[in-house]
Amino acid sequence: MTLQDLFLALRLRWYVLAGAALLGVLAAGAILLVTPNTYIATATVALRWVGPQPGVAEVNNARYLTREAQTVALLVERRDVLASTSEFVGGGETAESLAGRVTAAVPIDTQLVRIRGAAGGPKAATDLANAAARAVVEHSAGESLSPSVDTTVVVPARVPAGPALPLRGAYLATGLLAGLMVGVAGALLSARRASAPEETLPVPAGAEDGGLSHAEVRLVSYLAWVILIAASIPWRTGTFYEGGADPVVIAKAGLSLIGLALGVWAVSRSPVLLPVPAVPVLMLGLYLGVTVVGGIANQTASAAIVVAVRVSILGATLCLMAAVIPAADLMRRLVHVLGVLVFVGAGTGMVLNDAARLGGAIPMLNPNLLALIAAIIVMWVMSKVFTAREGALEFFVAAACVVIILQTGSRTALAALGGSVGAMLLRCTALRTRTLTLAALSIPVITLVALGTDILNSVFTRGGTQSVSGFSNRSIAWEAAANLQRDGWGTWFGQGLAQKEISVPGQWWNTQILDSSWVSALVQGGYLGVAIVALLTVMVLIKALFAPRSLGPLWLGLTLYLAVGGFLESGLFDGTVQFMVFLVASLAVCGARRSGGHQRPSVLEPAGRPMAEATSAGSASAMLA
Repeated sequence: MTLQDLFLALRLRWYVLAGAALLGVLAAGAILLVTPNTYIATATVALRWVGPQPGVAEVNNARYLTREAQTVALLVERRDVLASTSEFVGGGETAESLAGRVTAAVPIDTQLVRIRGAAGGPKAATDLANAAARAVVEHSAGESLSPSVDTTVVVPARVPAGPALPLRGAYLATGLLAGLMVGVAGALLSARRASAPEETLPVPAGAEDGGLSHAEVRLVSYLAWVILIAASIPWRTGTFYEGGADPVVIAKAGLSLIGLALGVWAVSRSPVLLPVPAVPVLMLGLYLGVTVVGGIANQTASAAIVVAVRVSILGATLCLMAAVIPAADLMRRLVHVLGVLVFVGAGTGMVLNDAARLGGAIPMLNPNLLALIAAIIVMWVMSKVFTAREGALEFFVAAACVVIILQTGSRTALAALGGSVGAMLLRCTALRTRTLTLAALSIPVITLVALGTDILNSVFTRGGTQSVSGFSNRSIAWEAAANLQRDGWGTWFGQGLAQKEISVPGQWWNTQILDSSWVSALVQGGYLGVAIVALLTVMVLIKALFAPRSLGPLWLGLTLYLAVGGFLESGLFDGTVQFMVFLVASLAVCGARRSGGHQRPSVLEPAGRPMAEATSAGSASAMLA
């Protein structure tokens, strides 16, 4: 199924889509009507040091109070504390009836305990929270805490202005998303059951005058990639979008819209549109919808929607360009643009930056992103090597990119690149004689560099062995994500694409970047989101493994590199270079059987002969069986 088929089906059966979406919203509204309102009030209990020198706020005392706050939070679950709370509240409440309605949480690295009470009315919730706070203070004054620690209610609960549950926006967004899914499926089934199509897609404007020339297609593709890359790479360091607008956000949004307009113009001018597979687009769209629901439930709706729309614009632009330009040509021109970017960035970084790890200066590319771009170029060259289409200059380009990766000190890029190139050998079609000769001559050099110098050792032991075993402290954020306290919405739908950091208790820093695309998918999209993108990635890997051999090594290597590197780097399912490369690879392998640019190697094309083809002896470009 292609996007063109999907658009035609939705155009002919638009009423099915609209009706299903409306029914989904109405069903969610009906559920809201029968779901009772729940009000939540919060009282705050503070811990203070009353031991020796109570007026001195020592660091050790503060750390001790932070640990003791966790003990105080656990008191609300004890039966005797719940029994005391029920006595204070009255009204026939018992310890059993209050279980689960009173909760406590400790904000990261504080000596505060926030005690929440949930009830069917605002006053009842307020009284419950205050009663629970009073009971906790009384019981903590006994033997529950050290005599050097005192607790007191510093902020009594206030009457909530409105119900906290159910989350109306999340319910309605979920109903709309479910309705759209059912509507798309219904429209496709209805269109396929029709005996004949009622209408065909209109011929794009410009077909009568020949449409775009080859030079115009090249210019449009290069310009589109420059615009999209400029809109996706970071313009500033250490800053994540959390809502609102500033000059950088507005400028990047403007570039994205210009790229989208360029794609629309190219499609409108092309007399023939290439088939674009719909399955990757639908799955990524479903993932974005899930993250939007999670953002609404997490009360970060605006930021989550903005980021999801940004990713949607990038994806839509690439789909439009893929309808005009074959995926292989799109990838080739992306590599050309990335090649200029990586060498300009590395060159300016060597001159202007004095950091231990090489990074780009103009533009600002952090070491990991610079290594990622260089690795993509290396895999492009290796895909040509494994299909006997490489030129002599490309070996020097690949070698220079490997040197850049080593200078960046990116262990993830180096390890993932080695594994991906090894996997690409499974799809090797042909090798030139000079390639094998060069490979044999390079073995002593590689051995000398690996064993006679400390280059590899300095890269892989950067920060010490403890840094390696702890994945440069990434495991701290991963453990925090695994143990994150989430409600049902956060568990299944996540917290939205704007959630880039997570609180890490027990460290001298308060928050940490997730630093993993897969952990980020779990936090941002919940179980549903990570299941969707994992299924899509596995599907693309399987299709790349059995794709036509002429381009199979490229798509297999790129997808495997992004999937493996995604465990230690973020951005695979966001508005980044990784996402755009992954989407192009997905469109390529899912539409390989339909596209004429993905045929198996032909005997008539010397650069694409299969490995079993013998060639003339003595030729510098001969291939070996």
